[in-house]
Amino acid sequence: MTAFGTIAGMIPIAMQRAIGLERMSPLAVAAIGGLLLGTVLSLFRCCMCG
Repeated sequence: MTAFGTIAGMIPIAMQRAIGLERMSPLAVAAIGGLLLGTVLSLFRCCMCG
């Protein structure tokens, strides 16, 4: 639930193309990808091992 809240909060930063945000946009995209991947992998691991 926390990962999805963080992803929802970073989507506007990742999509915005304003002056000064060109440095933050790639960071937001990387964070969103990492959170999604980590969440999916942990769900599969919990289902397979548990």
